[in-house]
Amino acid sequence: MAGAALLIIFSLIVISVRSYADTRLDLVARSCETTTVLNKDDYLKNYESILQKMEPEMYRNKFAFNEAGKPPDKIYVLSQCMNDLSSVECAQCFARISNILPACFPTTGGRVYLDGCFIRANNYSFYREVTANGDINRCSDDVDTNEDFKMVLRDMLPRMVRKAPDKKGFALFQESRNGTTVHGMAQCWKILDKEMCSSCLADAVDLVFRCVPSKEGRALNAGCFLRYSTYDFGHDANASAVRYAIISFIIYIFLTAVVCTLAVAIGLRLGKMAYKQMNPRREWKGKEVDLAALDQAMKFLQFKFSTLEKATDCFNEANKLGSGGYV
Repeated sequence: MAGAALLIIFSLIVISVRSYADTRLDLVARSCETTTVLNKDDYLKNYESILQKMEPEMYRNKFAFNEAGKPPDKIYVLSQCMNDLSSVECAQCFARISNILPACFPTTGGRVYLDGCFIRANNYSFYREVTANGDINRCSDDVDTNEDFKMVLRDMLPRMVRKAPDKKGFALFQESRNGTTVHGMAQCWKILDKEMCSSCLADAVDLVFRCVPSKEGRALNAGCFLRYSTYDFGHDANASAVRYAIISFIIYIFLTAVVCTLAVAIGLRLGKMAYKQMNPRREWKGKEVDLAALDQAMKFLQFKFSTLEKATDCFNEANKLGSGGYV
């Protein structure tokens, strides 16, 4: 019963974690460079070494960059999560995106965009790039030809990109008109200053406007990410952190209960084994006592032949049990 109860609790915890695990892991775009490195194995080893250094930074700051190796095969890597993701969600996003990028090797690198994070690698320092030839947009197939939809976008996007540079390069926005609501997100990479962020987002607005009348559009620049949609895709990072803390506490209590239960069971088992080893003949001695008692009882049933002969009058038929004098 206890095992079944623990299994049910664990299942509920897993369901709860999954229900809050929408970390925007969908692949939006991946592009690879065309130049090939001289030593693919060394390049990949350096990439893996950089990832190990970046992982704790991504969890703490949701942003990291590093480099390793020697020219011409020195590798530079930069990654960032959207600010609305929690640290745990960012770690999940980084784990996924960092495993997608190596598909670009043996070229010098490339870019990968998920809805929740970005990563880029190359053999030169690209960190301060605002825009580049590889900048693209992504537009949904669903469209909204309503004029209110276009007007909302024209009002919202410029205001959002003006706000973001003053908000550490990040802004979530929502605009409504006549029942039409549009949600937006602007995100600059943290390595850019305000002017560079503004320049990147201004270019991104031009890119994303080309998606209209698509219901959803994204601009994927070297230095920033811009998105709009008719549904709310943003996260409340504080709420996600609280949910994660609660779920973590429940898991901690659950695992503690499991460990304690196992410890008690193992302790009882080991104690029983140790007791048997210390008292190996206790059970056998008990049997010896029973045999001794039986042997003692049998002595009372032993008679001399002369005694039996006298008691039965030399085994006279008249004294036979059931028919003689002893009836």
